[in-house]
Amino acid sequence: MTVTPKKHSAQPGSSSYNDTSPRSSGPLQMDEVEGLRFKLSSEDSVSLASSLAEPINLEDSHYAQLRAELESNAQNLEAESWSVAVDQNYLKALSKEAVKRQDVIYELIQTEMHHVRTLKILLDVYMHELKQSQLIEEARLEQLFYSVEALLNIHQHFLNCLKIHQKREPRGRKPKQLPDHATGEYSHLSGQESF
Repeated sequence: MTVTPKKHSAQPGSSSYNDTSPRSSGPLQMDEVEGLRFKLSSEDSVSLASSLAEPINLEDSHYAQLRAELESNAQNLEAESWSVAVDQNYLKALSKEAVKRQDVIYELIQTEMHHVRTLKILLDVYMHELKQSQLIEEARLEQLFYSVEALLNIHQHFLNCLKIHQKREPRGRKPKQLPDHATGEYSHLSGQESF
């Protein structure tokens, strides 16, 4: 949306804006709200730009390794659903219930992959950059990203178990059920022990 100020009203911060002018008791007009939003966002970007030391170099070895890990996790999970990825002749031999079960298992694996991806980005991009820039003290950073490494390790292990089981199945077929070592993964952990 393009913000165009009204000709008869001055924007806050401009030389023609009079702070002592009487304010209308009615609601703000859309142009006024958008003008304030535009002004605030441009001020924010100026203050943020001055606080950043340098831009992120995505070709850096740290980010190249992260990209490789993310691509590895996403391997064989590109299809929208299991029923789209599997051999259609095999699919026809299954009941609707079996196809639905496979789609749910596949979606669980995809969801876990996306969760691991989010945690890796949180840890290896945001936390990494905040550490490098030294904008936040180390102790405060640990509070801000409390146990994110432990959480990532748990979910990465769970994803690896799911993918190993998935690879053991014959080509073109997917797990009939979740493996015991994957479903029992969290049974021994209490909420306090996990984090």
